[in-house]
Amino acid sequence: MNIELKLKVEDLNARYAQAIDDDKLEAWPDFFIEQGRYRVTTAENFERGLPLGMIYATSRAMLRMGITTARDVGAFGDDLLHARRAAELGVTEAELIRQAINALAQTPQHPPFDPEAWNAVVESMDERARLPATGEGRTWRREDLYAERLGRLLR
Repeated sequence: MNIELKLKVEDLNARYAQAIDDDKLEAWPDFFIEQGRYRVTTAENFERGLPLGMIYATSRAMLRMGITTARDVGAFGDDLLHARRAAELGVTEAELIRQAINALAQTPQHPPFDPEAWNAVVESMDERARLPATGEGRTWRREDLYAERLGRLLR
């Protein structure tokens, strides 16, 4: 690789990271081509060869829509932002999430159906369903966790 190309790649990488670090997420999709695929998956799913991703976009427009929607529901940072944003809007967290899903569902950009990926996801869900239950049950309530975390955040 020649030095000029290497410097350009390093500059691009630095600007990419800086946009994220500075919370300039609306500018972040500009680092991608207009029609490309962007997928974020968990390390566990990657290691197991499972295609299900936490983020999946097939265009720059889909990335922009996802950022706008995530900003609207307060999805970046602490998950307690959902509670705060819902309170600001006078809706429940479930309604806030429902609104975000509806907004995403109305986007004209949809990834093509991939039967192999779908079958892999179904197999993964079946595999998880066969895992033995711990038998411990849940000893907490979501509302209590939010109240506790929000209290710590506001101190």
